[in-house]
Amino acid sequence: MLWTLLAILACADKSDDTGNDLLNLHDTGWSGDDADADTDTDTDTDTDTDTDTDTDTDTDTDTDRDADGDGWTPDEGDCDDTDSSINPGVSSDECDGLDNDCDGHVDEDFDGDEHEPNDVEATDLGSLSDADDETIVVHGYISPSSDVDVYTFYISDGWTDWFNIEAHLTDVPADADYALELIFVIPDDEDADTGSAAEADDGGLGEGESIDHGGSMGDDGGWYEIVVYSKEGLGCIAPYTLTLDGGAWR
Repeated sequence: MLWTLLAILACADKSDDTGNDLLNLHDTGWSGDDADADTDTDTDTDTDTDTDTDTDTDTDTDTDRDADGDGWTPDEGDCDDTDSSINPGVSSDECDGLDNDCDGHVDEDFDGDEHEPNDVEATDLGSLSDADDETIVVHGYISPSSDVDVYTFYISDGWTDWFNIEAHLTDVPADADYALELIFVIPDDEDADTGSAAEADDGGLGEGESIDHGGSMGDDGGWYEIVVYSKEGLGCIAPYTLTLDGGAWR
């Protein structure tokens, strides 16, 4: 035992003398502790900023849906389902340039104008005779500015007098300028010329107009139209007055 110990010590001394660290534990790569520290830093930053901005712009065009809540759908005749004041249930039009009651006509009967829509079909005023002092008086409104009031009447022509038609437009609103036109539509005499017979546009804002149309000793009788239209402004507040006189020239 003693000899074995002396031999080991002799080898240890020899290793120290040669500088070879035969028993140096550090050369084995193991020191008992892992001294290698992980210094890497994770710098990966998520920069995904994708935002979903898709917008559904589809418009619901169902004609069986009451969009404005007025009790009427487009299928039921609502001509503007975005405005609850416009639907077939409205009793009469207002003076606003809109078809409030959805009947296809604008501003008719907004204040008791029983002649509307006489821009679609002329209002028949009946008959006049140029042999008698007969007069027809009618009241109407012009609204909107595209409105044209058309009245038709028949006038007989006596053979013993000069033919004559007088038309007078009065009570024109102060901020409106109206005009008149007389049109020969269907003559009694097939050889008579038809078309515009006379026009009147002499007055300005708030002023009246007059037509005095005289024929001849021939037959100028037949169906005429008298047209009232606006050159400027409307007349929703108060009606105009149109007077037709078939008084004869003798």
